[in-house]
Amino acid sequence: MEPDDAWLCIATPYPGTILRALIEDMGWKISNDWNKYDTSHVVFENPELPAEEILNARKKFYDSFYTPAYMIKQAIKGYLTGNFYSKVMARIALNHILWRITAMF
Repeated sequence: MEPDDAWLCIATPYPGTILRALIEDMGWKISNDWNKYDTSHVVFENPELPAEEILNARKKFYDSFYTPAYMIKQAIKGYLTGNFYSKVMARIALNHILWRITAMF
């Protein structure tokens, strides 16, 4: 299966949710920095799974998903057939690849 897009959300225990209650019952630390409650940041401490490991797995996934081959495929699909969504995905892949390159320096 080759999806056009994928989004990995980090479990976020919003107030009033079952997940929040479960984490509070287990006594795990929860951040109250509401700027991080966006499903892209780790906002609670899981003693079995460190935040760094979660973020590294997410980064590894996106690095393997948004490849140059993916970008070319989406660009061809978008610019040859006029598929707007594929044009957007090609641009997202290009931005991710450029971000990875600049992160090396």
